[in-house]
Amino acid sequence: MHGGRGVDGQVSVQRIAEVIGELDCDIVCLQEVGSLRYRRAGEVQFEFLASLPGYNLAAGPTGPGQYGNALLSRYQILESYTISLKYRNREPRGLLLSTLAVPDQGSRDQPHSSNQAKWLVGSTHLGLKRRERKSQISTIIPAMEQAAAAQNAQHLILCGDMNEWFPLSPLDRKLRNGADLHARLRRSFPSRFPLLCLDRIYCNQQKAGRWYTHTTPLARLASDHLPLVLETSESTESATPDTSR
Repeated sequence: MHGGRGVDGQVSVQRIAEVIGELDCDIVCLQEVGSLRYRRAGEVQFEFLASLPGYNLAAGPTGPGQYGNALLSRYQILESYTISLKYRNREPRGLLLSTLAVPDQGSRDQPHSSNQAKWLVGSTHLGLKRRERKSQISTIIPAMEQAAAAQNAQHLILCGDMNEWFPLSPLDRKLRNGADLHARLRRSFPSRFPLLCLDRIYCNQQKAGRWYTHTTPLARLASDHLPLVLETSESTESATPDTSR
């Protein structure tokens, strides 16, 4: 969400919230929340997201200020923590891992139903350099596998700004093959005239459904990236967007 800065140069987390309202999704992954330099300014953005009605917040700041990833979920967050993806002297980055208790499709109107599955959802923002991303992917794959095994998670989803310019790069294949994840690529950057598939949502095959970008006038204005949405195969009502930057 680019610290709330839109393509018009204005900083407005309220506009980000309005885009989230347009999406009406059950799970929202965000990157570049907060401020790298100013801790209090970053805290205000995380606090604002925590106040959004109907959502639980998992915060994963990694920067020297209060800056990084976040997850909003209509479902209960059982556990959430950040794994460092720091590479040499590059900008600090991380992987926010959250385990969610998601009711079965027939129990969605009963949030405390015992018929629940555990979903492991990762939100991340990879580095600009290829070697940096290679190192980060090598950390992400075993981290997600270990977390899924420890939590007995039935479904895995990884969302984020992968900073990969090429559709089928070696790192993309490593995620698909090494972690057995599936994805369809959609152009999301820049938001006004999207040319590149920088933002991606990977999921295990059972959850593969429909991927698309959210292209309303407000979404094009509020951030330099378009939100990427996955409607899971279980239900078109259950969607996971990546509102990157």
